[in-house]
Parts: sequence; structure tokens; C-alpha cells
Amino acid sequence: RILENFQFPFQIEHIEKDTRHYYVLHPNTETTIVCTAILGMGQVNAALAIKDALSYMTFDRVILAGICGGMKSYKWGI
Repeated sequence: RILENFQFPFQIEHIEKDTRHYYVLHPNTETTIVCTAILGMGQVNAALAIKDALSYMTFDRVILAGICGGMKSYKWGI
């Protein structure tokens, strides 16, 4: 849903497969960008997200961006 808040000069295609949502961007004729959320943190969940995506599409590279996975502790609202 984050991508839906940005203004891009190209269309974002939303694909829903099983429990995952994929957002596909085509910024030019040679590049396709696919974004999805990982359902939990860690290497296993990242591997499952890639495996699921490979069952619907092919790609050359994967970029994984994590947030707060390395934090020791955090108290929400403080």
C-alpha cells in the first residue's frame, strides 16, 4: 500500500496471489520492478517470499530491504 501513495510517471499493476500482494512497475521497456511484503522477519520468511514470487514470475535480481530486524528492543509509543 505504500506505493499507492506515490505519484509515478508509469502505472503500478496490483496482483493478488494467495496471501501475497505484488505491485509491478514498468519504468521502461527493459526493466520490471516487483514489490511485495514479507510476512514476518528473518531469512526463512524472505526465502518463502522469493519462492512464492518465482511461482508466478521470473526475475534476475532480488533486493531485500528490512526495517527494525536488527533492533534489540523497542517500546512503541515512547
